[in-house]
Amino acid sequence: MNLFVWKRAELVTWREHNEAGVVIIGLNLANARHLFKLWQQEHLCWRDNCDVYTVEPDMAIPIAPRAHEVLVFPDAGCC
Repeated sequence: MNLFVWKRAELVTWREHNEAGVVIIGLNLANARHLFKLWQQEHLCWRDNCDVYTVEPDMAIPIAPRAHEVLVFPDAGCC
């Protein structure tokens, strides 16, 4: 498993504040992006031009086996 981090990603959610932190635990980058798409669809905010799909993550850290997880922080560092 790997921990992928996007510190400031655009078009993650429908919120007014556009830059969001995203952390995904997945097998590889393709798997992480697939998990993120499922998360966006569940939250009715899927956008195929989101930075998670178009920009390499700021960090990709190998970790011990864990469950898949998607964490989105849409207003982190706001105002």
